[in-house]
Amino acid sequence: MSARTVAADAAFAESSSRWTWPVGAAAAGSFWRWEPTIPPEELARRLRSVTAYMAARGVAVCPFDSEGCPGGCTYTHFCGVPYKHALST
Repeated sequence: MSARTVAADAAFAESSSRWTWPVGAAAAGSFWRWEPTIPPEELARRLRSVTAYMAARGVAVCPFDSEGCPGGCTYTHFCGVPYKHALST
């Protein structure tokens, strides 16, 4: 496998992980134990906690704090900044 392919695979894995987490954790939590009366502040606290837990274990996550991550995370951007395309170098 070429170095460019390895770099492209790594960039894809990182962007996919950051786009998925912590949103995936919120979805899983709501499917597992739905609490319709949870206050928004408590939900935010729980999501910050799971995001920190995952990040501490090396999972590529999108920071939950929107002030610290303007623009959020998408397939193509991390906190509003485009990923460098691995094949453009």
